[in-house]
Amino acid sequence: MVLFLFFTAVKSSDGDWHGHPRTEGDVNINNYLEKFGYLASAEADSGLRLDSNGPLIAETSLTSASHTNEALIKFQEFYNLPADGTLNQETLALINTPRCGVRDNPTAYRVHTNKWSKTNLKWYFSLATNEMKELAQKAFDQWESVSKLKFEFNSNKPDILISFANMPFQHNHNSRCQKGVCSNSFDGKGNILAHGFFPNNDECLGIHFDKSENWYFGELGNTPDGQTNFYTVLLHEIGHTLGIEHSANDKAIMYAYYKGVGDKLTQDDVWAIQYLYGIPERSKYESIPTTTTTTTTSTTTKKPITLTPRKTDSLPDLCSLSETINTFLIANHKLYIFYKKYVWIVNLKDMSYDNKPKLITDYLTFLPDNFQEISQIYQRPDGTILLTTNNLYYIIDFPSFVVKNGFNGRSITSLGVPSGKKINAIFSTYSGQTYIFYDNTMFIEFDECLFRPKKHGMIVELFSSIPSNVDKAFRYINGQIYFFKDNNYYEYHEFLQTTKSYKFDLSIFGIKCSIIDKIMILLNKLK
Repeated sequence: MVLFLFFTAVKSSDGDWHGHPRTEGDVNINNYLEKFGYLASAEADSGLRLDSNGPLIAETSLTSASHTNEALIKFQEFYNLPADGTLNQETLALINTPRCGVRDNPTAYRVHTNKWSKTNLKWYFSLATNEMKELAQKAFDQWESVSKLKFEFNSNKPDILISFANMPFQHNHNSRCQKGVCSNSFDGKGNILAHGFFPNNDECLGIHFDKSENWYFGELGNTPDGQTNFYTVLLHEIGHTLGIEHSANDKAIMYAYYKGVGDKLTQDDVWAIQYLYGIPERSKYESIPTTTTTTTTSTTTKKPITLTPRKTDSLPDLCSLSETINTFLIANHKLYIFYKKYVWIVNLKDMSYDNKPKLITDYLTFLPDNFQEISQIYQRPDGTILLTTNNLYYIIDFPSFVVKNGFNGRSITSLGVPSGKKINAIFSTYSGQTYIFYDNTMFIEFDECLFRPKKHGMIVELFSSIPSNVDKAFRYINGQIYFFKDNNYYEYHEFLQTTKSYKFDLSIFGIKCSIIDKIMILLNKLK
């Protein structure tokens, strides 16, 4: 049996960062997987262990060993590790990393059930030095800069109170905030680092740091060995107090595993906070100058500062778009309209959208430099997104848009599409099937669980009332599937197997503009 250092990690529901090393011959992988939500507790009690070299050591039944293997594969898939069901080097390295002990969830990030009902929040740092307060101010400023939240340093009835625990074990809440003994105990240097509490009916929340830790309060991005970066941990804990749980994106501040220095919010963190509190209102002073401006002062003589207007490419306007839309996706109450290199995002709750499109590559940063357009896109039953471009497909987590390990541009032939053939549409049904239309006449029924083709056939045999050579398709929440061909769309009722056809233009999605008063008509029908 190989001996190795194992980093146990546990967390209360309030969000602790902690972990303490212990040396053992075996890892009780069952307890680890149960603790973090991959294995039911009854299965974890079986006492299965996983040798550090990889194979499972079954102390009970083969069924329990099978459950453990399945759970380990789920864990590996979630963290984009080689998913072979063994304790390979990559998996072992991650398990030996300090982490928050909150149970994982198979989404890139998730938000807590509670959030603040107000957007103006006060914070205070008890007994802090100026250096500590400056770091805290920078951390709150980051969260404020990407959301509608406003933070104020104020000792009078703060909403968020930061403090150091004076005792290594149980400690009291600060009298300014929660009362009594904190439910989360510290256990001395090298273990629990800090914990923060999720929002609870706008009550004052605490962020507690273990005073016995060797904290580094210096320059960001330069933490000496043997010290813990205070700013990184605080930025993470503030996220918890705002209602954000953990992310599976290893670049995110809210990533479950502590990886040392991380001083900037990632897009994953930004999406989480904006989901809860909205995007910041753009200041009228933030506009880019369009004329040459000369700046002078009355106290010193300086050369004039010339501001050159920023060159911008001509952007397509959704309301005057005459070319064919490539495809669209409906996910998480949002409609994504894809056209060439651009995407419009429509909020289906209030039909609001920005007429200025976003670059697709701003979201899908993994796409190649020669990217031109998304051909097909759909949401799989497990919540991930599969998209195709240039005869390659990608699978990404949603809503983080992080590409999954092993699916960063694979040939569509591995989906069962014959070489040289084009995919016309991909969609999944409410009854559990996924279909790939290709070569204008053929379909593949695709097994999402085994991730392989299940059956080939003629489209006309499956959907006799729609054209075989459709351009795109999507499934809506009402159980109906919508197929598109040229200037028409076909509404297919999956259970009644009936079809209605309509003239297509963008107004059917409810976008209110002079040319397209009709993506709302469709949505009203879809309710």
